[in-house]
Amino acid sequence: MPLHQTPPPDYEVERALLRQIGQRITAQRLQILHALRAAERPLTADELAAALHPLPIDPTTIYRVLHFLYEHGLVAQLTPEQGRQRYKYRDPDDLHHHLVCLRCGSDMQIPDESLDTLRETLCARYGFTVKVNHLMISGLCATCRTQSPCQQTTA
Repeated sequence: MPLHQTPPPDYEVERALLRQIGQRITAQRLQILHALRAAERPLTADELAAALHPLPIDPTTIYRVLHFLYEHGLVAQLTPEQGRQRYKYRDPDDLHHHLVCLRCGSDMQIPDESLDTLRETLCARYGFTVKVNHLMISGLCATCRTQSPCQQTTA
């Protein structure tokens, strides 16, 4: 192997994550999970396919694996109000949520504890116990809000 070429991944972390959730390890699951972990931002399925190139993974398989990883808590789905579904790796030990700006598209992570008051209110008022593994809230970031003061908006 030439010195400038990166060695192929060994998928050690991805294997451990799939074992941790007690699921079968397949090449496609390893490759897609690895690509999402390596991504610097959330990806659409098409962007994920491009990141996996030249690996021959069928688009249907990509969607099935994304759904599988989402169902098992390893992937978060981000759907901006005016955009395509995006996916990002979700570390099981780092539960957080997202504030996404409708104007500029910025994405700010907030800790899970930010929802504690909402959880307590829903439980006290309605007897409802909230189980949220990922939440995306749309609105305006501080920068874009300077053009529009804080106000409640409805969809």
